[in-house]
Order: sequence, then C-alpha cells, then structure tokens
Amino acid sequence: MAWFKKEKTPKLPAGDRRFTIPEGLWVKCDNCKEIIYKKEVARNANVCPKCNYHFRISARERLETMYDDGRFREFDTEIARRSTRSGSSTPRPTPRGSSATRKRPASRTPSFRARG
Repeated sequence: MAWFKKEKTPKLPAGDRRFTIPEGLWVKCDNCKEIIYKKEVARNANVCPKCNYHFRISARERLETMYDDGRFREFDTEIARRSTRSGSSTPRPTPRGSSATRKRPASRTPSFRARG
C-alpha cells in the first residue's frame, strides 16, 4: 500500500530509439584502430594523437600547409590533361598470358605428320 504510485512509461523498442549520428564526425586510425574526433585530428595536423600515425592528405591540402601565408597563387587552371596514348607511336602493351602473346607466326611453327 503505497501512498504514491509511480506510473511507468513503456520502453520503446530497440529500433525506435536509435540515434542518428552525422557521417564524417569521426575517423578511425589505421595504425592503432582508435576512433578519434575528426576536428581533433585536423587540429593536430592530420596526425593521430594516440599513436602519432600520419593520415594521408591531398595535394591541395599539402600546398595549403606549405603556403599558408597567402603568397601562393594558382594559375593556368583552364589547362586540361591530354591523353598520352592517343598520339603515341608505341604499341599498347598486352597483358601477360593473353592469347596475343602466345600466338606465333605460321612460318616458324613446324608441322609434323605421323607415319603409320
């Protein structure tokens, strides 16, 4: 006989109480397998604070770290890369084991006739 009775609310099923975590907030270190906050890694110059593993960075990020005082100026951005194979006079290499490498000219292959 309790004077006050606490009303219990029913618990939600496991599927309904999942939290949505935004993608890209955490990064996993390839060396120590530790999960680290991405902003902490960025503050530490893309180095794991636990094991000092250096994460890969892009070429643009490397240039920004080298020329961070504003002296770097990009020019000729409209130049596109040309395909080097289209104008090349050398033949394209064939993969190993392909039928093109196993074929021999007919004049060099001897033919034998069985006697009997």
